[in-house]
Amino acid sequence: MTQGALTEVGLIMTTTDSASGWCYEKQESVKISVMVDWKIDDIVFVEWNSPMGILFAFLTSLIILIVIMLLMFTFKMRNNPWFKAINPLFVQVMMIGSLIGLSSVYFWIGEPNKVRCNGRVWFASIGFGLMFSTLLVKNYRIFKIMKNISTQNQKLVTELSVTPFIIVCVLIEFIILIIWISINPLEDKLIGDKSYLNKNQNEKSCDGDNLLLWLLLLFIFNGILLIIGCYLAFILRKVHDRLNESRLIGLSIYNITLTSLVIIPLELFAEISPNVKLILIGIGTYSVFCAVIVALMVPIMMNLFSKDNASSKNTFEITGSGNVSGSNSKKSHSIG
Repeated sequence: MTQGALTEVGLIMTTTDSASGWCYEKQESVKISVMVDWKIDDIVFVEWNSPMGILFAFLTSLIILIVIMLLMFTFKMRNNPWFKAINPLFVQVMMIGSLIGLSSVYFWIGEPNKVRCNGRVWFASIGFGLMFSTLLVKNYRIFKIMKNISTQNQKLVTELSVTPFIIVCVLIEFIILIIWISINPLEDKLIGDKSYLNKNQNEKSCDGDNLLLWLLLLFIFNGILLIIGCYLAFILRKVHDRLNESRLIGLSIYNITLTSLVIIPLELFAEISPNVKLILIGIGTYSVFCAVIVALMVPIMMNLFSKDNASSKNTFEITGSGNVSGSNSKKSHSIG
């Protein structure tokens, strides 16, 4: 691109005195306009006003709005027997984790900077840790309840007794992230020489020292949570459907595992454009943070509004005090 520039040039003027024959030099500064030729690099990233940026900002906002409405609905219906059966407090915590994780998509839109780069990791990690550790605790509590029932053990398994596990998991996520950002924070960086870039284009992306090492630490910790989740989903697959939505939750856990194994390596190692990267990140984020919420809420909503709701509720119910009772069973067992 050819541009005009106003440049100040120093000139030395030489004059000769005709009478004496002496020569005099005088330095003056003059400003002249010269035409120069340079190329302005095109910085590539997903802009907010681009079609892809608008699409994913809209989808993310819509999904977040739906989750907020479900959160409010779950709180309102917390004393309903159907909602008591899914431990509404745990479900609400999972929804909060889902909201945090979904918000990470926003950090992939707009020109990368230090805040956006680190926000991507922070929101995704904290959201996943909060949601998935709560899911594990929920399933572990059901596992202990059914084990106590089978062994005639009257020991109570309360929500409070398993809550410290959630706190520890989220705390570990925080510690890893704080150490990471203190030692090797992510920063924006211009990258060229990519197959999808034109000659004079540079991609602005996020990078940092020892990036793979820090990601590996997070993957190892969250991978352990996934393995435990898969194990609990497998051993709870035959539990009574009204007490445990384990089949759907199990499918969502397997979905999270497969999504992580496919999308994360693609994002890290494949040579893909920012738009394609946003598509992968968006699909993966929606899949991970929505699957569990859908698995929990859809069966309950279907039972809540079904025509045989009353008869089904009388057949099997979990009371707020933690009693599992059935119309055909001869005994009840305290679980709360």
